[in-house]
Formats: sequence, C-alpha cells, structure tokens
Amino acid sequence: MKSVGLFILIILLVPALAQAGEISHVLERAMSQSDAPTLGVWVKFHDKGIAEKDMAAALAAQEAILPQKTLTRRLRVLDAGQPVIDGRDLPLSTLYLSGVEATGAQPRRISRWFNAGSFNATNEQIREISNLPYVKSVDLVAQFLRSIPPVFPESEIELPENDKNAEEERWNLNYGASLIAAELINLPPVHDLGLTGDGVVVAVLDAGFTLSHESLQNIPILAQWDFVHDDDNVEWEPGDHEWQNRHGSQVLSTIMGFSQGNLIGTAYGASTILAMTEDTGDETPIEEDNWVAAVEWVESLGADLVTSSLGYYYWYDYSDLDGNTALITRAADMAVGWGMSVFTSAGNERNNPEWGYLTAPADGDSVVAVGAVDFSGTVASFSSPGPTYDGRIKPDVCALGVGNRVAAYFDDHSFMSVSGTSFAAPQVAGVATLMLERIPTLTPMQIRDALREGASQNRDPDNDMGWGIIDAVAAMSYWGPTITHEPLPNTENTVGPYEIVSTITDRALLDNSTLFLYWRLDGGNW
Repeated sequence: MKSVGLFILIILLVPALAQAGEISHVLERAMSQSDAPTLGVWVKFHDKGIAEKDMAAALAAQEAILPQKTLTRRLRVLDAGQPVIDGRDLPLSTLYLSGVEATGAQPRRISRWFNAGSFNATNEQIREISNLPYVKSVDLVAQFLRSIPPVFPESEIELPENDKNAEEERWNLNYGASLIAAELINLPPVHDLGLTGDGVVVAVLDAGFTLSHESLQNIPILAQWDFVHDDDNVEWEPGDHEWQNRHGSQVLSTIMGFSQGNLIGTAYGASTILAMTEDTGDETPIEEDNWVAAVEWVESLGADLVTSSLGYYYWYDYSDLDGNTALITRAADMAVGWGMSVFTSAGNERNNPEWGYLTAPADGDSVVAVGAVDFSGTVASFSSPGPTYDGRIKPDVCALGVGNRVAAYFDDHSFMSVSGTSFAAPQVAGVATLMLERIPTLTPMQIRDALREGASQNRDPDNDMGWGIIDAVAAMSYWGPTITHEPLPNTENTVGPYEIVSTITDRALLDNSTLFLYWRLDGGNW
C-alpha cells in the first residue's frame, strides 16, 4: 500500500512541477535586448489564496468598505442580479507575494484587478519566479515615453484686438485666450445654461500639480496620492525635478481651471481626485504600474471618470495595440466595465519614425481616445492616427490641441500656451463631466456614443480625427430629454382655449410617471 501511495503522489506532483508560469513574448524580447540589470515585471497569480468556503465572507467584507458612490456607479452598468463586487476586488495573497520576494526580486506595486504584483527582477530571477507553482505568468511592465509636440508662438493664440470687447459680451463668462478652444467645441452655450460639472468627481492621473495657482486654488480636492513617492502630496517638493508639476498643472487647468479673463476650464465646477503617477525627473522611461494602481484607487473612491494624458508603446509592436494585449489598456477597459469613463490622449507620434501610431491605452475598445486639431479644425501635424491593429477607428473624437491656454507651473498668476493631444483629452473629459451633471445615470458607453454622434464628421469617421471635433451642445442633448413646442398661431384671441402641442424626446426610456407639466398664466405662479 505504501508503494502505491508513493506512486500516486509522484503522478500528482509531476504535472504541477512541469507547469511553469508563461513568460510573455514582450518580456522575452526585453530580456534578450535590454542592457538594464533588472526589468520591471508583472507577476500574475493563479488565484488569491482564498479557500472556496471563505470566498463569500471575503467578498462581503470587501463590499462593506467600498463607498456607496462606487457601488451606485457600478450598478448603473451591471445587469440585474449581477454582483456589484467580485474576485477582482479581493486583496492579493501575502504568501504568494512573499514567495516572489524570496527570489530577490524587489516589490513595486500590486494590482487587485489583475491579481498581480510588479517587481524589479533580473533575468535569472524572472526564470525562477515563473517556476513558482502559484505563478500564472510573468509579463513586462510597459514603459511610457512622452514625445514633445512642436512649440507654437504665443502670439498665435492671442485674440485679435477687435474681438476682445465682443468676446466679453458674447457669453456670461470671460474666457480670455481660452475662448478659441471653448468655441471650437461649442462649450460656452452649455456654461451659459449653468452647467459647470458640480457634483461630478473627475480623477486626473498625471505628473505633479501646482494647486496654489490662481486658477486652481478653489478646486474641491477629495483625495490625492503621489504614487511616485508614496505620500499624500502631489505638489512639487524639494528634490523633485523642476518640471515635476508642469504637465499635471497644465492638464488640470484645462478641465477645471477658473480665472475670469484668462482661462475657463471645461468643467470648472467639478470635484477631483488627483494621482501623481509620473516622475518627470527620472531619466528612464516611466512605467505603467503606477497608472494601474492609481486607476484602481480612484475607482474604489467613487470617481465618475478619469482623464489621463499618457501613452505607452515602448517594447510593444503595433500588433499589440489590439485592445486586449497592453495591460494598461485592459485596466482602462476594466474601469469602464465598472462604470467609470476613461479619457486619454491619442498620442503625439504621427511623425515618429520608430512608431507613428496611437499609444496604449488609446487602443481600448471602451476608452475614449482624443486627437488634436488646430484653430482651423484641421488635424494637428503631430496627432497620432489610427486604426488599432484589429482595424477599429481611432481616435474617437478631437478637440483643440494647438496653442491651448493653460496655467503656468512656475508661478501662481501666469498663463502660457502649450500644444499636444494631452490638452485635447481633458476638454472632452470636461464635456462628459457636464453631461453627467445633467444626466447622472449615463453610462460610459452612452457618453462615448453621444460625443461621437454629435461630432463634426459623425457620418464619415476616419483614422485622423475619428468622429470629428466634439460639439458640447449636441453631446449634451443627445440623450435628452429635449422639449420642443409649436408656437401659438393667434395669441390675440382672448376667448381661448388654446391647444398647445409639446414634444419630449429622449433616447433613453422615458418613465411617464416622472413627467410633469408646469405652466403659468399672465405671469402668475407656476
């Protein structure tokens, strides 16, 4: 009997020992080509080390700590009866993480959604990690390189002298030099309706921020975290690179800045969660695990949407931009699956001889990728084109990305002009914010569809501008409800009665029990 038992034990163990974790083709390429002593790698596990009998209790405990705003947002996109929480929300096994560290690999970040941890590891350690029985696969932490679009003269964004006075009277707000961007996307009429983004939470993932700037100091900040240094300060600190707070400040001011006569952001009344994911002082390419950790964090806090002007392509082939390969793309799509819209710049790589395509996560099926146009509405010379590798049209839509007015990072009262798809993306995200203020029940895909269908070339989209330049008014009214009525033909007849025909249109289902008609006679009460 003992020999039989031993024989059975050997049969059970041999397959387990033979099933090494898969090393991705991208990582294999990096291991053979990189001169770096270590590589950033994602180590993905088979499970979370929780017994089946304990799973229900673990899920219940996790649901109890999520904010109601997060649960409510998720419920908007889930089918009836579908659980609002699943295994993606559960923490990683500390036993598994310790086992990887025991190889000598240095821990970086963890991802609950992907059941993975990121580590710095040598080639030898990577092979050792892949042979651990609980490791499913090992992949490369993708790297980001920011290309700088052309610099355009400050004079190109100045309003003509004879237009400045008219501009001040045309709309309720004085947009200053940001008027060009605002009018290109038909934004001022929406602001004049009183929509500002109030009550909507926008997460901004970028480099550092100058929150003392006059256009930024009144923004309601619900939470902030520096994923580079692991602290709760996203502003410039001693030891940071001199430009650490540049790009983030510029992007934040594009969507939420407010300074009459200088700059009016697209959704200047929204609240925000700020995540610093990029270290501009690091000479090595920035890597995606900070971004993945940040997007999971802001989703758990109840953010309604994310805007992020970053793009990843280093070590990738064009064939990897299929919407399902790049981990950052999959994370972005997963966030949308939880009801949180994701907006990202398409990239500035049109003329890059080594790339020339859009960048991840812009290839995401559910991600709204934003390209740049100039003042005339022509696609910017640097704006990354589509399609994705699997043939989908990208970018989705466009906004101004040449000579955009933004907050200066170097003092609290200056403004400057910048260019790039980085500044088109937050404009579109801002319009989505206004849409959510008006109709809080909209899902990410409804928002994307409204932006596309209201854009300038919605009947003939292409891979330069997608569905075209967005129209804020058209996007705002796409899902309704809109109300029209026929004018009364003869109001001098005082005998009456008059028949009034009013039409209410809504692409979403109308609930007749919630519809009410209000009227007043001769200026009396409604």
